[in-house]
Amino acid sequence: MFKLVYFHGKAQREDLSDAEKGDAVLSLWANYDKYETFKDVAEAINTPYGSLSNWIYAARNISAKVKSFMASGNLTNEHIYQLVKYPHGVQNKLADVIIRARIL
Repeated sequence: MFKLVYFHGKAQREDLSDAEKGDAVLSLWANYDKYETFKDVAEAINTPYGSLSNWIYAARNISAKVKSFMASGNLTNEHIYQLVKYPHGVQNKLADVIIRARIL
């Protein structure tokens, strides 16, 4: 129960990117045998499945470099959803341009 309460609080924090929330969901699902599906996790943390699905998509498809830019506050969730459709190498180059040009 502690993991669930801890996760729920973490997932609701405004300062976390969707990719970070997705990483938390994936970790909870992998390490907590109570949940068979991501829908089970969504119900347990009282989050719409569509939101949870978007978080997981971002976590699985964003490069490590772009995630680090997100963590440092240089990119927004909007940037992530624009970058996620590209291969990691392209994401990294575009992220560098966004940061250098201060496209926020």
